[in-house]
Amino acid sequence: MTGEVMNEDRLQRLIEAYGAAPARWPAEERAAAERYLADHPRALARLAAERALDEALDAWPAQVATFALRERIFASAPIARKGWAPASWPGLWLSGAGLAAACAAGAIVGATLIAPSVAGAFPSDRTEASSLLSDGLTLFGSPLDLGLGG
Repeated sequence: MTGEVMNEDRLQRLIEAYGAAPARWPAEERAAAERYLADHPRALARLAAERALDEALDAWPAQVATFALRERIFASAPIARKGWAPASWPGLWLSGAGLAAACAAGAIVGATLIAPSVAGAFPSDRTEASSLLSDGLTLFGSPLDLGLGG
């Protein structure tokens, strides 16, 4: 067994993956699943319903591809080219433009998301720095230092 305890959920996963025929189940889980089925009549009823689905799927006729169909598919496939062909340069340019647009969009979204978190880093009107600014001082000195004061 794979380390999992056999229960209704594990049995259902086995049936969904391998079908309702215990012969199709992995050997290391088959014995535990068969013991579980013997002890749980409800699970045995579910297995019977799943078996009906398996029989319907087995009865479905398989379609076989003809040689002519196969040849038409191969003929319609694009031909692989080796190396860079001059015709591929516009495609290369367009993929570069797409990459540049994606980078620009990422930068815009990043700046938009960062802006609200940075807004709290600036002093508010209640801090000491803002009171200094309101007293006529600027980040570059007093207006008098620039000869603007009167």
